[in-house]
This record gives sequence, C-alpha cells and structure tokens, in this order.
Amino acid sequence: MDKVNVKGKGENVGRNTALPVSGDTRRRVIEALEAINKKEYGRKVKIDELVSALLPCLNPETVKSLQEATLSPTDRLERDHRAYVAEHGEISLVDYHNKRLSGEIPPPNRPSSQGVSAH
Repeated sequence: MDKVNVKGKGENVGRNTALPVSGDTRRRVIEALEAINKKEYGRKVKIDELVSALLPCLNPETVKSLQEATLSPTDRLERDHRAYVAEHGEISLVDYHNKRLSGEIPPPNRPSSQGVSAH
C-alpha cells in the first residue's frame, strides 16, 4: 500500500497516510495492538480500526485539556489579558503584565488541566 504524507483536508482519501507521532507514542500504540490481537480467532485489528474506535471517546473536557496543554506562557498571558480587558476595561498588555507581577491583579481562577502533558 502507498504511504503518503497527510497534506490537507479531503486529500488522499482512501489511501494510507503517514501521521507524525513520537517514538514513544508509536511504541505504545503497537503494544496496545499486540495486546488486542492476542486472541485465538479472527484477523488482526489494524491501527486504523483502533484509532477509529477511540475517536468517539474524545469528550469536551479532554479536547479542552489538550488545547490548554498547547498554550505557551505568552499565550496564557494574552488570553488572560483579553479576559481582563473584557471585564474591567482597557489596559495595555505591558501594564497588565506588570500589575500581575506586582500582585495588583490576581491571576485568574482556572481549573487546572490535569492528566495531559504537552509532548
């Protein structure tokens, strides 16, 4: 079967594609497939079937946690600044940052994103 790089939405439909994953993720997927395929009868479960079966298990909390894990400190600061401006009125990012550092403006209360690490 042809292996091609994923280029964009709708391209390479019906063909195998390469998805970039870390070596650790690849190892874990292969180990999971080996465990799933330890059976006496039937054909082997393929990676595509495993991923397709797991995608519906994604819930909004997991999606939010994954999105949060990708934010840099600068992203978080800018997001918090925008929320502060929306609630309290205009203040420059520099002034907001200085007031956060001095403690004049407390950090926003956000639920922590536990269980997801950014790799």
